[in-house]
Amino acid sequence: AGEAGANETLTAVAKNASGTESTPTTFQTPADETTVTAPTITGVTGNSTAGYEVKGTADANATVEIRNAGGAVIGTGTADGTGAFTVTIPAGEAGANETLTAVAKNASGTESTPTTFQTPADEATVTAPTITGVTGNSTAGYEVKGTADA
Repeated sequence: AGEAGANETLTAVAKNASGTESTPTTFQTPADETTVTAPTITGVTGNSTAGYEVKGTADANATVEIRNAGGAVIGTGTADGTGAFTVTIPAGEAGANETLTAVAKNASGTESTPTTFQTPADEATVTAPTITGVTGNSTAGYEVKGTADA
């Protein structure tokens, strides 16, 4: 480390045991990785029972990690060539209204700054009513008795 810089043209020479050298071969060192852009979250769907799907954009071909508040990775995906990604968070890994972060990583492992987002609230479910009786007629009207969620 430190002997050559990024985008530097270097020469390689092979040498045998008796000291004879080959013709030099020229090559260029690769560019240093640039910073990684933080992912943008465009949507979060799902619920705490079935899990969540996180959609967004990041640098093309970046790995996107979803992390919980403790920093543990709970979902991973890869952005496509246009930068679009979808990451699935399995059921039980996150709860409703939980604050999570998304981090993008390039091939060298360089990480973006985290993007914070929140999972949606679970929708309230309503149980179908239980009908215990119907009385009356079409002239006077009907009375329906039963129970339902409060």
